[in-house]
Parts: sequence; C-alpha cells; structure tokens
Amino acid sequence: MHGVNGRRRVASAVCVATALTLAACTGGSSSQAPTTSSPTTATVPGPSATLTPEQQAAEEAKRAYTTYRSTLDRVFQRGGTNAQIEFSRVATGPQLKFILEQAQKLQSNQWRQVGKPTVRSLGVDKASLAKDRSAVAILRVCLDASTDDAVDKSGRSIRKPGALNHFVEVITMVQPPSGGWLVQNESDTQVKTC
Repeated sequence: MHGVNGRRRVASAVCVATALTLAACTGGSSSQAPTTSSPTTATVPGPSATLTPEQQAAEEAKRAYTTYRSTLDRVFQRGGTNAQIEFSRVATGPQLKFILEQAQKLQSNQWRQVGKPTVRSLGVDKASLAKDRSAVAILRVCLDASTDDAVDKSGRSIRKPGALNHFVEVITMVQPPSGGWLVQNESDTQVKTC
C-alpha cells in the first residue's frame, strides 16, 4: 500500500497512503448548459451528444473503475474479509491475484482501512474495441490519499512517516466479449501533487 512500511514496488492495486488499503473513486462527469423555457418560447434542448463506440467504451470503463474502487474500499474497510467473492466481480488476472493477497495480509495482520482517498482526476488515455466485441481501456487516475489511512487492531495508524499523499495510477481495464469491465493491471507512481 502507498505510504506503508514494507510495501513492495510492483504494479499494484493501491492508491492510498495506507497499508493494504484501496480506495473508491468517482469518475469525472460532463455537464451541459441547462435548457430554458418561458411562457412565450419553447424549451430548446442542448446539443445531443452521440458517442462513438470507443467513447462509449471509455465511459463504461470509467464507471466500472468507480465500482472497482468502491469494492476495494468496502472490503478493506472491513479488514479484507469476503474478498474473493467481491473482487472477482471487478478484477481479473494479475490484478485480482494481487488484491486478494492484499486482503489476506490485512486479515492476518488485523489491519483495516479507514476513510478513502479523493480522486483528483480520472481520464481515459485509450479505448479500443476488437471484432469479437472485447475491449481494452487504459485509464489514468490521480488520487489524493491524505483522506484515508490504515490502522492496526488497536486503531493506531500504520502509515509510514513522510509518505507522499498523491499517486498517479495507470489502469488497464478489459471487457471480454461476454461483457463486464474488469481491472486487469494497475501501476502507480508517487507524485507531489495531482
């Protein structure tokens, strides 16, 4: 986990400055200018946005990432219990293996996450579709982990002193032909700010 003693530097599922905690994030949203009406004029809707298949895939991947982060929070806030059932719904491959290991470590050390980090940015670097209806999306997320922590069984923080609070994550999400986006890989880099 970010900011915790003994954290191995590998592609990780973590974005928090705590031991073995993962956080939920919210994706960006778009806003349209509101429409107006009066008794003498008709309501004029804003421009209708038609998304390309790649843009649609990117939006779906961002929503699935938000679900992934919410799931990580829920499992790690309760100390890593019932991880297999929940994590298999949001991750696959190496990422699933890694977060399951993190959940087991939480349980064995009697640690748990408190709070959750704040997403400062969430964007899609690339989204591509295959003829078999599978898809891949690469997301870039910047998280502020100053709003979460990990604690031991007595409630004391296990955060490493001087740990940075911000992380840029590159997330590889896959959608098999059967549908449903899953996080397949995640790498993170500590940064001073988002």
